[in-house]
Amino acid sequence: MGDDQGTGAVPHLGETMSRVARRLQEEHGDVEAITTAAVGAVPGAHECGITYVIGRTRVEPRAATSDLPREVDRLQDRVGEGPCLDAVFEEETVRVDDVAGDRRWPEFAPGLLRWARAA
Repeated sequence: MGDDQGTGAVPHLGETMSRVARRLQEEHGDVEAITTAAVGAVPGAHECGITYVIGRTRVEPRAATSDLPREVDRLQDRVGEGPCLDAVFEEETVRVDDVAGDRRWPEFAPGLLRWARAA
């Protein structure tokens, strides 16, 4: 996750994936299968989570490929900041190459690193 500039990423990948996820859920109802398909479809993806936005103020995790995306969502919800929240509320693609060195989220990054060390 991070800004699209210079990454070679598709400019509206998040919007496209969101549209595909909604359509697949309407047709099949299986959000777990959507996360697995997304990992296979997005270059460089190793994990995936689907998070619903409730009333443009809250996020609610719905499906994940492992504990990592679930913890990312829980932590962001708890501290009120992070890459997924920025992507949702700022409506932009976010790229993070190095969580430890990223200064955009002063509470999220250290919290995630603590979780990763304990896991």
